[in-house]
Amino acid sequence: MKYESGIGHVRPLLAPVSRLIFGKQYRLEVAAAASALDDPIWSRRLAQLLGLAENQVAGELGRLVEIGALTEFPEAHDRRKLYQLASHPIWPFVRDLAEKTIRDAVGEGAIEDFWTEICGGAPRAIVGGER
Repeated sequence: MKYESGIGHVRPLLAPVSRLIFGKQYRLEVAAAASALDDPIWSRRLAQLLGLAENQVAGELGRLVEIGALTEFPEAHDRRKLYQLASHPIWPFVRDLAEKTIRDAVGEGAIEDFWTEICGGAPRAIVGGER
């Protein structure tokens, strides 16, 4: 697991919630991480951050493109597909859901640790909705 800083037990808590809401084990985690990172976003970067296979992340990013939450950069860079967040109601939803899951499981303090592990500090501002 990626998170060895004392919050490694948080990631497995997100998977059942993700399966229940989205029908996919990693969709919540991938979407929440994407919502927190600065553009551009690409599958290998997210896969490395989350400790997931690149094809798992690429599939989830593809679903986010299909619903209009991500847009592809016009041209690939070094054969990578690059994405940017579009204004969409899924972003505040996944951010709030991930934070609620963490808060309920291990307390408020773990939320900051989680985002620090994902994006090196505070997550970017929410795109696409009020919090």
